[in-house]
Amino acid sequence: MNEIRRGYRPIAFLIRFDGGLFSDASHECAELLRKQVSIVVNCGRPGIDRAVVIVTSPGGEVALYGLAASQLIRIRKAGIHLVSCVDTVAASGGYMMAAVADRINAAPFSIIGSIG
Repeated sequence: MNEIRRGYRPIAFLIRFDGGLFSDASHECAELLRKQVSIVVNCGRPGIDRAVVIVTSPGGEVALYGLAASQLIRIRKAGIHLVSCVDTVAASGGYMMAAVADRINAAPFSIIGSIG
């Protein structure tokens, strides 16, 4: 029964990104994001399923945020619709990550955009 239901209903994959790329644990955060994106790309159905990434980040190292943004681009290249949600802040590198999505949803008083 679940297999039949999965054939008709779209799935929304949720990824939470809480801006750890500027801390000492930056490589662990980048690796976790890579693994989450790989799951979405390998399990998602192009044109049917969606991925939602909640970005909360004041920014940080350009190279690491560029890597994070390229990971999110993998979702779009797989044909899976990508939505970015910003509740509080997505500045600088966080904005770069949010900007690669098909759609950005931001809370009315959130801070989003480039600082530099």
